[in-house]
Amino acid sequence: AETRVGNPAANQATETGATAKGLVRHGNDPATATIVNESGFDVPPVPGRPVVDIPAMASEVAHAVLQAQVIHKRTYGNRLVFLDLDTRNLLEHKQCNEVVFSFEVYGDTVRAVRKDICPGDIVQFKGRFRPCGSILDAMSYAMIQRWSDAGTGMHFNAGSAQRLHKPNRRGGSTAVGAHADAPHAVAGKAMGGKRAFCKFWISNGSCNREGCSCDHPEGEALKGLRREYWESQRKRRADTANPDDPHRAETKKSHAQRAAVLAEWLCSVYGLDDLRQHGVLEIAGGRGDLAFELSVKRRIPCTVVDPRCPGNTEGLEVGPWIGWQLSKPQRLWLEATLPGTNGFDACQAYVESCPLRQCCACAPADLVAADEKDRLFWAKVAGDCRVVVGLHPDQATGSVLELARVFGRPFAVVPCCTFADDFPNRRLKDGRPVRTYEELVEWLRAYCPATDVDFLSFHGKNLVVYSRSGE
Repeated sequence: AETRVGNPAANQATETGATAKGLVRHGNDPATATIVNESGFDVPPVPGRPVVDIPAMASEVAHAVLQAQVIHKRTYGNRLVFLDLDTRNLLEHKQCNEVVFSFEVYGDTVRAVRKDICPGDIVQFKGRFRPCGSILDAMSYAMIQRWSDAGTGMHFNAGSAQRLHKPNRRGGSTAVGAHADAPHAVAGKAMGGKRAFCKFWISNGSCNREGCSCDHPEGEALKGLRREYWESQRKRRADTANPDDPHRAETKKSHAQRAAVLAEWLCSVYGLDDLRQHGVLEIAGGRGDLAFELSVKRRIPCTVVDPRCPGNTEGLEVGPWIGWQLSKPQRLWLEATLPGTNGFDACQAYVESCPLRQCCACAPADLVAADEKDRLFWAKVAGDCRVVVGLHPDQATGSVLELARVFGRPFAVVPCCTFADDFPNRRLKDGRPVRTYEELVEWLRAYCPATDVDFLSFHGKNLVVYSRSGE
């Protein structure tokens, strides 16, 4: 199905009007017409929902058709989407290497295009070429083949976009996707002749990616590349550092130690005795790194809420964390700290004896709209906790503040990714949508009164937004 996106006037009218936006009718009979949503998938007609025809405007007739593989996707602001194309297999318009979607209003159509088209997909675009001939302004598109269907489970390697055959370390090649007849490329060569090296191999000397297309050097070449890699990492951190961050890069802990840093900070702000008496509720705690720092190392009761916890998603129960996946650093710490504790079984048994509980569930984003049963359940989960915490909780960032607000608890959240397309209703005071990390922090601070911020001493997103009381 073709998805038409090139009608700014229609997009703007339906964005603010009462009609459904982005639905195109195929067929003249409203009762049997096929509805195509913004992502290009057929959905059955819904009684009572208006169907909006979005024809191209007279001044916006599509003059060109271009079919190519998308090798990279990027956005600029809220209304522009840029797609870089692989031009090697084009029969015509070979000079065109970029497709641009521009929208009058940020809304569902923008989010749909951003999510629907992914690197590796083969897409047919209709639109108009700019005078330079290298850019196509798209008005509609049709999905020909998705990389997820043709990629045999492998991730599309945007960095090696022009190397459509995937050379392995031994010099062979594995054809991937719809371009198995493409010419062979030299391993390690990317666009512009630059070398492409496996970052996993350079970082830790191992690479588990099947058919990895990057080079895996050995010996002195590997040592030199590692020096260059870590130097570039240090430079990148210095260039992207927050100017308000008082911690020097040289004194910061590694990203892997962020849970230990946050645990120490929580004790300094909320008090070790208070935390031991009332406990901590952690949202989106993953495998429990922060919970280990709190419950095992400091004997602070901690309840972790995460859909990956080993509980029952249907029963929504809070229980002990049986079958804890003990990491090697955790085991080494236990053996070095606890006399007579040796071996995996002994360490596992000690962890399970700590005040550590888990709940296999997704934290709610809106408890006000929840029914009484759900509210009672989450009140039980929160209990008498001293603070609600989230360390890079991704989509659950807002849930940390929601639980703290509803049950009158302080909170401390270290935000990371924005996930703007998943939360289009988040708005700043001036009405702008929350799109960037800085805007997310601003939105978090406005969500609850009396919030403050602090910087933690580890690399990465280290700004914590917190409140000292639940007022």
